[in-house]
Amino acid sequence: MELTTVLIIVLVYLTCITISLFIEEMKLRLAFYLLVGLGTLCFINIYLTITYYIKLRNDPGVPGVQGPKGPRGVRGDPGKCSYSSSCGIQNARGKILNIAKNVYDIDTKCLDNPSLKTCSDKDTMDKANPVSDQIDMLEQIAKTSTMSEEEFIRKIRSSFKETN
Repeated sequence: MELTTVLIIVLVYLTCITISLFIEEMKLRLAFYLLVGLGTLCFINIYLTITYYIKLRNDPGVPGVQGPKGPRGVRGDPGKCSYSSSCGIQNARGKILNIAKNVYDIDTKCLDNPSLKTCSDKDTMDKANPVSDQIDMLEQIAKTSTMSEEEFIRKIRSSFKETN
């Protein structure tokens, strides 16, 4: 406790003693002392409660003994990527190009970079341009996808077959 707190407490008790000197009847003086004593106990209780709360509120408790193992939880969805640091499908562009090659029967190099150098003729290049744009879009989706690889490939096959 600080010095000012001690001085205030001493001053309060000196005031109480001075007041008790003016009480002439012994029973009332005894009741007054009991009242001062109970008030003192009450304030000590409040002071200690606040002090220990401030001191102990951020302290962790003593670790106890580990309890019995509980029942196994529900099995999660297979192949989902939600807690991993590297979500997405690995080598997605190559997989998408292979599926597009099988669906559209166009060379992989032409689908990857449609130009007259990589494609056999202008018709093939014109046919490969929109597919290449779709491949780029699907690759971006694959990088951030939380789907399993099998589910993603199944959706790619269905989207290519719908546009074919």
